Amino acid sequence: DTPEASRTQYHRQRAVFRRLPRLCVRSVVSAQEAARLLRDIDDFAATQPGGVLTGDSRFKLNLLLPSVSKVVKSERLLRAVREALGTNDVLCWSTDLNAKLARSRTHASPHQDSTYANLVPADGALTAWLALSDALVDSGCLVA
Repeated sequence: DTPEASRTQYHRQRAVFRRLPRLCVRSVVSAQEAARLLRDIDDFAATQPGGVLTGDSRFKLNLLLPSVSKVVKSERLLRAVREALGTNDVLCWSTDLNAKLARSRTHASPHQDSTYANLVPADGALTAWLALSDALVDSGCLVA
């Protein structure tokens, strides 16, 4: 990207984020990286009671798995977060794993994450969602 193209993209994304407020960034990780992340998470899950991540074992995986930490610190993700917030000063407060398995009847109603995380001011925080497998409208994804 040229500096001018980056500035134009920044202003466009910033305007979209302020209005929606959500921002879609495609391809933070490649399909191969996503598959590796899923394998690492599955391997970690196998060490947990019942072989699944539930309760507190779903949180702060960036502190336990180097592959998750690498994604959280990736320049592509950080660039999108910095642009959305309008600052270079960013902090990863937490990472959470929310898995919706095939044919699952699990449902998460739309909500404000800041309500649960108590992050204030709310417009100074955001949640970055990263799909590691196909996220289709038929599967219940938020944004296609």
